[in-house]
Amino acid sequence: PKSQPMTLVTGVIDGLRALNAKSIVVATPYIDEINKLEYRFMNNQGFNVLDIQGMQIDDGSIMGKITPSYIKEFALSLDRPEADAIFISCGGIRTIDILQEIEEETNKPVICSNQAMMWSCLRRINVTLTVKGYGRLFEIPKIVEPRSI
Repeated sequence: PKSQPMTLVTGVIDGLRALNAKSIVVATPYIDEINKLEYRFMNNQGFNVLDIQGMQIDDGSIMGKITPSYIKEFALSLDRPEADAIFISCGGIRTIDILQEIEEETNKPVICSNQAMMWSCLRRINVTLTVKGYGRLFEIPKIVEPRSI
C-alpha cells in the first residue's frame, strides 16, 4: 500500500494550507524556548507567523488541566485583523470543543493540533465526510496529497 508517516504537525500544515492561510497567530501552552522553535518551523513552511505566545507551562502533566475557557480567552487575545487563521498548538490541551466558538467570535478559521491531524488522516485515505461544529477545517472535503515537510 501507498502509506506515509503522519504526525500532528503534518496535519497542521495540511490544514492551514487547505484553509489558504498565509498569515497566522499561534497560541501554545509552551515556554518561549519551544515557541521560538515552532515560530521558525512554521515560517520555514511558508507561513507568516504574526505572533506566537505561550502560557509558559513546562510541565506536561499540567497541560491537560488547562480549561477550555482559559484556552479560548488566550487564543482570542492573540487575534489580529491581518491574521488569516488562528492555530492553537499542542495535542495535550482540550481545544476541540471551543474551535467553533472562537471562529464565530473572530470570523476566521481556527485549527488545533488534534483536529488538524484527524482531518488530514481522513483526507489522506479519501474520506471526505464533512462535519459541522468542529471548525471550518472539517467543512472542507478536499483530499490531501501526501507530501513531506
